[in-house]
Amino acid sequence: MIKRRVLGVGHQIRSANMTLSVVVITRSRPELLKKCVESILCALPDNGTLHVVVNGPCPATSRYLGSLGSTRIVTREIALTSRCTARNWALSRVDGDIVHFLDDDVVIPRHLFAEIIGVFASTPSVAVVGGPNLTPLDSTFAQKCFGAVLETPLGAPKVRVRYRESSRPILRSADQHDLILCNLAVRKKLVWPALGFDSQITSNEENLFVHGCRGRGLEILYCSNAFVYHHRRATLAGFLAQIASYGRGRGEQMARFPASNHPLFAVIACLPLLATLWLIALASSGQVALVAALYAGACLISAGHSPSARRLGYRGIVAVLLLQPALHIVFSLALWKGMTRGIRVGSVLCLSSDATETGFANPRSISEPA
Repeated sequence: MIKRRVLGVGHQIRSANMTLSVVVITRSRPELLKKCVESILCALPDNGTLHVVVNGPCPATSRYLGSLGSTRIVTREIALTSRCTARNWALSRVDGDIVHFLDDDVVIPRHLFAEIIGVFASTPSVAVVGGPNLTPLDSTFAQKCFGAVLETPLGAPKVRVRYRESSRPILRSADQHDLILCNLAVRKKLVWPALGFDSQITSNEENLFVHGCRGRGLEILYCSNAFVYHHRRATLAGFLAQIASYGRGRGEQMARFPASNHPLFAVIACLPLLATLWLIALASSGQVALVAALYAGACLISAGHSPSARRLGYRGIVAVLLLQPALHIVFSLALWKGMTRGIRVGSVLCLSSDATETGFANPRSISEPA
């Protein structure tokens, strides 16, 4: 269980003077949005406002939001556009000192906003704060396995802190591998209008955003207490499609902004080719079974490092063991697809203001939704 830290009186006073704008971009998921909004309203401070941007027409979502009748909710329906453009549009219009981006399929604990505001109040120089997204306690066995594999050293080696619950409070400097956009807060005056989300990236746009913040010398923090519960995909196909989306986004980033990526991702990109060549070489020497056994053993040890998998018992360990190879294959292949698209997009944008050395789009160059 994560323990909450207690703010001093001075920090509480500064927190009371800070306004909060919570931004949720939603598209055709009214049932998940309902749970999200209910949890936000239970936690929203007196100086906070919830802004729900409906990205594309959805009568069911509009009816639900219209039935709430709360003065603390601002809703706006926009023409269907990219998530990045929708977030830039929202960021340009909200007026809170702190802008907290949440996905429409998260459920938040009551202490989240107090924790976030407290961190900003106690560290005036901080520009970005984020925390982990955990698997909801009422998830199915499959959903818990999908969350567990993302905690493993081989399943998500550089980004697993995004999905892990911490046994003790952690507040430390962070980079793009630690934070995720389903739970990301920014101090508006430090990031806007200079920074924004790159509209040419189809997924994982927070990676370039955080990289760009670091490039400008802004302070970024990871807070383990600032966690949310994030809905996991219900089926294996849905989960692997999500992993493919992550891979494509990372590949696009690698192609357009190579310096913004850890070398590990270049190794992952080469895995399909290296594995094929290795298996061909080993087939002639009869060592394929040995290598497969070693790989399976590594995945088993990795699965054992997931606290969530261990809580699920032997069935969970076996499931996470089997999920890791599937994740490796899907992610690496999607990485190549993303790099191909990134090279193609980069060649078009190479003389455009959209492609900046800091690794994110110039918000002024992004067309706004209707």
